[in-house]
Amino acid sequence: MGSRTLREQMVYEPIIGRRLPWDCISRRRSTALWIRPLCQMTSGGTKRYETIGHVTFTKLEGSMFITGKFKQDSAGKQQKMPHFCLFLTTNIIDADFYRGYLLTGMVERGNRKLGIWESTHYAYVKREGY
Repeated sequence: MGSRTLREQMVYEPIIGRRLPWDCISRRRSTALWIRPLCQMTSGGTKRYETIGHVTFTKLEGSMFITGKFKQDSAGKQQKMPHFCLFLTTNIIDADFYRGYLLTGMVERGNRKLGIWESTHYAYVKREGY
């Protein structure tokens, strides 16, 4: 699946991450996302923190990174892990395909300056109609 197909699909479908402590939802801007590769990321359980993430397509066909920093996330500041990196790929297993997933990947929280990263949860994007 090429980058063009990903862009067309991502305009309609949100990125939803679950299964581990904090939830992540990426709500895209209509066309501004693909003119300037930005998206909105939300983190938190009872308190929600929003920030802008930068979308980068890799040379691998059908993969992308979304990176950024939560400036007001108190839990991230206490652990000295304000940055996030979300890697999504179209290389999915059959079970995930039958669940309706288009992209799957992992979210990592950490500190760029210190080079410390920790996987926090699994993220996925569902196809239309699921």
